[in-house]
Amino acid sequence: MSPDFERQIQEGPREGLPALLGELARLQGLVLARLLGPVETPQPEAQDRLLTAEEAAPLTGLTARQLLTRRRLPFRRRVGHRTIRFSERALRAWLRRSS
Repeated sequence: MSPDFERQIQEGPREGLPALLGELARLQGLVLARLLGPVETPQPEAQDRLLTAEEAAPLTGLTARQLLTRRRLPFRRRVGHRTIRFSERALRAWLRRSS
């Protein structure tokens, strides 16, 4: 129990104890809900592949040249000074949102 609650119980006005008791019951409910709720297990992230423009083009319906010249694609990744790849995971998420 936090020292603040203990101090309110011991030193606070007696008239404030019912409100404090209500707050403690509310907090207890929140704790129980969290304990009894579903356990969230983190999903292992799927391995992301970086695709070439030629590999990504059939998935997007664009040509490889169109992919390379469009700079604002959310799945476009610059991996070197003159090397561009496309994140397969981000590309598939983009396609799901776009359809």
